[in-house]
Formats: sequence, structure tokens, C-alpha cells
Amino acid sequence: MKPSGTPYGVNTAEDLEVARAGISYTFDAGTPKVKYLRIKSNKNWQGTTYFAIAEVRVFGDPR
Repeated sequence: MKPSGTPYGVNTAEDLEVARAGISYTFDAGTPKVKYLRIKSNKNWQGTTYFAIAEVRVFGDPR
């Protein structure tokens, strides 16, 4: 859901600020190691599941 709650196609300054900032996720240090990441979009601001990834950075132990 959009931060402003306005319908799709109407973007407020708050919506644009959140979109520019992006989304970050942090996992606990005790999280088990993984070989692959799966990224799934359950719902976007339009109400569909479409998404495009511009950048992904993964940090951690490469072993």
C-alpha cells in the first residue's frame, strides 16, 4: 500500500520520497547461510505483483 493511501497514478511528495529511499532489509547475525535469494512481490502500489529490481547488494560471508 502506498504511504499516502492515495489511488494508483496519484503520487504525493511522501510517496516519491519513500520510492527514492528504497527498501532495506536487515537479517540477524545468527541467520543461517543461504546460497540463493528469492525475491517475491506480493503486491505493489498498483495492486498487481509486477516489479523491477534496479539494484541488489548482498553483504556477508562468501563461503
